[in-house]
Amino acid sequence: MALKQARIRKSATREEIAEHLDITTRWVTGLTKQGVLPDVGSLDECRVAYIRALRSKAHVSGAGPSGPGSMNLTQERARLTRAQSEKTEIEVSYLKGDALPRTL
Repeated sequence: MALKQARIRKSATREEIAEHLDITTRWVTGLTKQGVLPDVGSLDECRVAYIRALRSKAHVSGAGPSGPGSMNLTQERARLTRAQSEKTEIEVSYLKGDALPRTL
């Protein structure tokens, strides 16, 4: 029982967590309900849990470290630039009369 009381006294309030993570208390509540943040924990524990959740989310979306077969932001930008270049070449060829328009 004494250990639980000591842990509760050591734990941070939602307001302290919100200020520490630069988010709203409503967001802290939502993250706690989602299981991202612990119900009872220190600022350090909450910060680590929040960072891990952000890293996990970035990894899933492809914005973070990528595994084999997935594209990172640099690769995606290069692919987009290549596609735009090919489109421009086709348009120029059409305007010069070198190519006939195609119907999709």
